[in-house]
Amino acid sequence: MKLQVAANNGNIADGIIIQGDTGAAQVDVTVGLGAASTTTISGKLDLGDRNIVNVGDIDADSISVADAANGLNIDLSGANTGTGVITLKDNVAAALTIKEGSNEYLKFSTTNDGEGIIVPDDLPLVFGADGDVTIAYDEASQNVLAIDGAHLRIGAGATANQKLE
Repeated sequence: MKLQVAANNGNIADGIIIQGDTGAAQVDVTVGLGAASTTTISGKLDLGDRNIVNVGDIDADSISVADAANGLNIDLSGANTGTGVITLKDNVAAALTIKEGSNEYLKFSTTNDGEGIIVPDDLPLVFGADGDVTIAYDEASQNVLAIDGAHLRIGAGATANQKLE
């Protein structure tokens, strides 16, 4: 079945094509007349837990978890070396922020001559599954950078159990 529409040049063209294949029990639907067509859906598009495939670009305001039990996985495992990339805008004080509610954990700054990864005050960096080493900065009260752990080594010549004085 075809629904024909008038094109800009006055010609009649297929705007929607619905085509069945009884052998495979499927229905194929083509919407639009060429790659420059815009398809607008009012309301929700429910794919019933099916995948969207062969997408060149997704332009969205947010991506949310639909099922908390499944979570959200951004999978770059199929990318070749150097092609799994997260691109940030240049010259932005907060190009990417990782947070929970209003609690910020990491902020990536791409500000020219001020690029960096910003860790909020009093948030320790913890290394090792058992918290073997922690690095914390206390700007609010003491302006102190504290590095703590049972086995610290700082510098090329230091030994694993050397005590810092």
